[in-house]
Order: sequence, then structure tokens, then C-alpha cells
Amino acid sequence: MSDKRQWFTNFHPVADKVWSVSIADNHLLYVRGVGDILVNATINGVVKSFKLQNVLYVPHLRRNLISVSRLTEKHIAIIHIRNECKMITNDGAGRLLMSGFKADGLWRLDIVAVTPSSTANFASSAHSSPGQSSRSTLSLHRWHTRLGHASFRTIQDMSRRETVVGLPSFSKATSLVCPGCIHGKIHRRPFPVNPERKRVALPGLFFHTDLVGPLQIPSLGGHSYFMTFKDDHSSYRFVFLLPDRKGVLSVFKSLYKLSKKETGRSMVKLRTNNAKEFLSADFQDFIKQKGIRHELTAPYSPEQNSVR
Repeated sequence: MSDKRQWFTNFHPVADKVWSVSIADNHLLYVRGVGDILVNATINGVVKSFKLQNVLYVPHLRRNLISVSRLTEKHIAIIHIRNECKMITNDGAGRLLMSGFKADGLWRLDIVAVTPSSTANFASSAHSSPGQSSRSTLSLHRWHTRLGHASFRTIQDMSRRETVVGLPSFSKATSLVCPGCIHGKIHRRPFPVNPERKRVALPGLFFHTDLVGPLQIPSLGGHSYFMTFKDDHSSYRFVFLLPDRKGVLSVFKSLYKLSKKETGRSMVKLRTNNAKEFLSADFQDFIKQKGIRHELTAPYSPEQNSVR
């Protein structure tokens, strides 16, 4: 149910005082139409569009409401975790459809209504009735994302001081939680240093390697990747440019021959991450043929492939 007539598409009017709904204080409000509302929801950084069908147009409703029972009838599971709620398809696929958060004791969906003329905040418009304050914690959350995830206190202070033109006023919010800030600002514990770690005694025996790319701007020769090899004994580095990932094995063969010629020793150990270019059948066949031991680091742990 919504009181925003401008949001509706496929609108069908309903005669006055024919269809009524009872609100929380037991007052009756009359339905004046039925239609669809298009909304956008941001899921994992991707904006997806949905159509809310058979929405009731109820003037003076003061809040936009979505029926939980109707959602469950559409095979949508609703999960509440602390101050977050998620709507997930319950058809076996388990796709995330929408998400929201708890503010002032209410669950508010983080979705945006799409109208032909403008985009409005679907859930934050609950306050829009004549003479009522425009303060809304959902609007504060929206401005928090617009302003690069600035702190809620900073945005409220900017609003109070009127330092930003067009920034509305906000109520005091103490329970707002931003999932993006939690994931983006969390710290990893320092990677432990192994005191017993010793470098190999001679150069050319043990190499650490990694592939970097694709780069946004290719080199003058059209190369979008570069591959580095670092000798464990001396920390001497070799750098090779590549146009694409397909040349990884060819570059490694060149490094193997170059190292053997300059040091007089064959490589015995190679350490890489779990990237697929180092796990291909051709690459694995070559290192096995040369008797090289291939060590793989844990995902997202470049510290394991460093020379200390």
C-alpha cells in the first residue's frame, strides 16, 4: 500500500468509500486505486529492477507498506538478522531480491521507487503528509551512501549547520548500521612472520612469481599484463610483459632457460598463488617434466608469496 499516486503504473481507479483498510490505530482509510510500482534495489553493488504488482493506492496512509504474508505466498523467504532483513527466493535458487534495515523499531526496505519524472526514496516517504516533519532515518542512510559513506554524525552535523545546499534535516539515529562500512572498514590481523624462515643458499633454485593485469591502459607495445619472478636467495627480479594470459607458460619457459644459463643451476621450486594460469594442464606438465616442486599459497594471502 502507498499514498504516492505518481509512482503507479497500470493504474485502475476504485470508487470512493467502496474498499477500506484498517490501520494500526483502528481508523479506516479508503482504497482509491490499484496498480503497479517499479522499484530499484541495489544487491551486491548491482542495481536490479522489480515490479510490485497489485499495490493499493491509499491516500493519507503516511507509510508505504509491503505485506509479509503476500511475499511468503510468492515463495519469498524473509530473514531477520540483528538490524538487517533480507528477502530471498524460496524456490530452491536462493536469490537475494531485496534488503533492508531496522530503524526506530520499523523494518525499512532499501529500495527506490522509479517514476517517469524522478526517482524517489520508497520507504523514506512514509513521513510525507501535510505539516509533518521531513526527518527520516532511511533518508539519512541514503545520504550516507551518496556522500561516500561519511559517518552519520558528520552528515547530521552538516545538516544542522546547513553547510550543504539541499541536504534535509534528520532525526537522531542511534541504531543505523551500514553493511558496506562493516565489510569495507574491517581490519585483518597482521600476518605472522615465521622466525624460522630461511632463504635458499644459492640463486636460481627457488622463484616467487605472480601475474598482474589486465591493466586499464596498455603499454606502447599493446601489453596489458606483466609477470614478475623474484629469486628467493638474492631478491633479484625478472619482469616480462604479456599481451594476455595465454603467454604465461611461454614466459616461464624463457625464465627457466635464462636462469639456468646465468646461474648454472636448474630451478627446483616455484611458488605461485592459486590463479588458473598456473594450474593449467600444460603448465603443470612442464614443471613436472623439469622436476620442479610447485607450492601454492592460500587465496588472498600475498604475504605467503613474499621474500623476507
